[in-house]
Amino acid sequence: MSGAAGEGWQPPQRPDWVLALEQAEAGPIAEEAALPLSLESLLGEAAARQGCAAATVSELAGLYGRPGFEAEPAIENLERLLAALEGEARLTRLGRSMTRRFLLRLLEVRLQLMGVLDADPGVVEEVIQAPLIVAGAPRTGTTILHTLLAADPRYRVPLGWELLRPVPSPGADAARAATDPRVALADRELVGPQTVVSGLLSIHAYGGSNPKECLSAMSFEFQSEEFTARYAVP
Repeated sequence: MSGAAGEGWQPPQRPDWVLALEQAEAGPIAEEAALPLSLESLLGEAAARQGCAAATVSELAGLYGRPGFEAEPAIENLERLLAALEGEARLTRLGRSMTRRFLLRLLEVRLQLMGVLDADPGVVEEVIQAPLIVAGAPRTGTTILHTLLAADPRYRVPLGWELLRPVPSPGADAARAATDPRVALADRELVGPQTVVSGLLSIHAYGGSNPKECLSAMSFEFQSEEFTARYAVP
């Protein structure tokens, strides 16, 4: 979704459908790409989608936090990310459109999570008994190990759709994944960007029903490896 990451590096050839979208002068992709990736624009649009109202940027930012989960770190992280996206990432037209949708989803879900805290403050006191934690450097087999653990019925791992859109809580009902509309939404978001890079899907499985690592949960704080993996940003 980004252009060149450094001098001498060139991105691989894009599929024909991507090139066609890049050249289009009209349509939703072009319209979204023309919108600013600004803090006020994104905070305001996400809040409006969730039925929240605020008059100033400061008031908007306040909607995204609660005591113990303050908004300031996340908003500051987002500001730095937006500056890097506009100044360094060299986003293509399609990249700008996909990035806007990605950031709006993160902001909307963060607002939904704040609603959960309002409705049930005690949720933060819940304890996960004897969790298993897989840790390791990238490309060392952690995803495969996580997937193997997920195949054991004794363990419950978060799935892609549950981490991308966790509100309302999926609970313990694994059968819900067969009918929950969030599965298709997660499929679209997880698989879509990978089709832009030819061959990536052949080396890594993506999908809303697949086990998913915690970096997607960390992204709601706008401090996650997900951003440096997607974009040419610091």
